Amino acid sequence: MASQGLLKDLIGGLLILREDQFAAGDVIIVGNHAGLVEKVSLRVTKLRSLDGELITIPNGSIDVVRNLSSNWSQVNYVIDLSYGVDVNLVLAIMDAVTQDMHKDP
Repeated sequence: MASQGLLKDLIGGLLILREDQFAAGDVIIVGNHAGLVEKVSLRVTKLRSLDGELITIPNGSIDVVRNLSSNWSQVNYVIDLSYGVDVNLVLAIMDAVTQDMHKDP
């Protein structure tokens, strides 16, 4: 029984690596677990959650993976403004900041 689980994990890991589903450095969601992929091996995937927890997931138990950073990413910010603010000035500042961030390697 244990060897069946190990074989399932190894095949799952092989498929993850071969199909390039995710790699170290990607941010993924697997089931109820989300985090930065620290390591992918043939048997397990290790995620670091936002709380700093190290989550080890057997590759054979991974059904659906949501990759949030593969070749693309997005950040959503909510910026609260008071009623008297010059909206055009705020937009100009936001544009300047995003251009600086885009140029920064």
